[in-house]
Amino acid sequence: KILLKYGERESSYVFLHVCIQEFCAALFYLLKSHLDHPHPAVRCVQELLVANFEKARRAHWIFLGCFLTGLLNKKEQEKLDAFFGFQLSQEIKQQFHQCLKSLGERGQPQGQVDSLAIFYCLFEMQDPAFVKQAVNLLQEAKFHIIDNADLVVSAYCLKYCSSLRKLCFSVQNVFEKEDEHSSTSDYSLICWHHICSVLTTSGHLRELQVQDSTLSESTFVTWCNQLRHPSCRLQKLGINNVSFSGQSALLFEVLFYQPDLKYLSFTLTKLSRDDIRCLCDALNYPAGNVKELGLAFCHLSEQCCEYISEMLLRNKSVRYLDLGANVLKDEGLKTLCEALKRPDCCLDSLCLVKCFITAAGCEDLASALINNQNLKILQIGCNEIGDVGVQLLCRALTHPDCRLEILGLEECGLTSACCKDLASVLTCSKNLQQLNLTLNALDHTGVVALCEALRHPECALQVLGLRKTDFDEETQALLTAEEERNPNLTITDDCDTITRVEI
Repeated sequence: KILLKYGERESSYVFLHVCIQEFCAALFYLLKSHLDHPHPAVRCVQELLVANFEKARRAHWIFLGCFLTGLLNKKEQEKLDAFFGFQLSQEIKQQFHQCLKSLGERGQPQGQVDSLAIFYCLFEMQDPAFVKQAVNLLQEAKFHIIDNADLVVSAYCLKYCSSLRKLCFSVQNVFEKEDEHSSTSDYSLICWHHICSVLTTSGHLRELQVQDSTLSESTFVTWCNQLRHPSCRLQKLGINNVSFSGQSALLFEVLFYQPDLKYLSFTLTKLSRDDIRCLCDALNYPAGNVKELGLAFCHLSEQCCEYISEMLLRNKSVRYLDLGANVLKDEGLKTLCEALKRPDCCLDSLCLVKCFITAAGCEDLASALINNQNLKILQIGCNEIGDVGVQLLCRALTHPDCRLEILGLEECGLTSACCKDLASVLTCSKNLQQLNLTLNALDHTGVVALCEALRHPECALQVLGLRKTDFDEETQALLTAEEERNPNLTITDDCDTITRVEI
């Protein structure tokens, strides 16, 4: 019994379970019953598969793709051929291939295509030759492993991949912490090895993002060994919100073996003081070329700044550093500024958002802005520096040796009392192009002072961060008029769309 009566009408029935409905739908397509069907809901197979692989469109027909491809399995074909008395349509394979080719050529935005849905379909088919041909149409893969089935299916498909350029995945609830009573099974380790091996077998792979994951000691070692392999040629590596067991130094030593690596992010990954010491030692390796380093939300303390400061003096390749959302405080900033104020410090972009910095720390920052002409971008939002802190920074910004181009002061506890100092910067600085003042308690008088400075012929500002709706109608009209007067000026509350402020 697969149908149940639905409602009071005698001719109305529903399937006992949605899986039965999807299985019957798969047979419907394999029997070519969909050809020239008058109902608009009956689409061509390729369109159906694309909908099945795109996350936003998978509210229904979750298993249809797996049934379609699973019924193409050789053993299943023999059963169905015997049952129906004739061979079922083999066009599905070609349409599946064309679907993946289309997705690859269209360059789907990251996260839009569910790679795991594709992998499950290919796993059901159990046709190595076709799987190899199919997965090599994909240049990007993103998936979430939440159980052993996902692990097995991902490993099966990734071992055939050789054309991937970008890989992003997470692993949860699979590799529990190992102890004397438990360890990762041999089969799980084999599957994990297949997944990690794509780092060395896919010659085009340049970006790896591992996020929201928990790795046991054995899986962590396996992963690090593949990262250290000479055939691994990553340019971007993101290790975001990852918990791992074992010696973290193994991971940082990867930098010794990856001269092509330009981007490294540990955002949301908890790092100890010793971890930072090992990381900075690795970054000081002469052959390293990391240019962008993300350490936001890493639970860093002011003690970590000693190692980071030393690294900034010795390392000549790091240009962008994100230390946002760490409790560095003024003491940590003072240590950082010992390096930042040195003219030979090559850093040009620094993010210190939400680092518990006060006005006291701005004096050290001001000194760095004057002495280091390489620093072009400073993001210091979400710190209670207040009007006093801004006044100290403005003294540096008006100095002829300051080369800062972008300054983020959002949510810094500012009032209109600091607008006179900021206006002075706008009229004196020939370098400042973007100033973010959103989420501060400015009023009409402060905005008037800023607008007067914006009209100055020497003002070079191109982007002013303010949310117009935070002000009364008179002030909104003033800001709108200023934008209309100056076609080179944008006043927006979304400065991130113009300049990236975090990795």
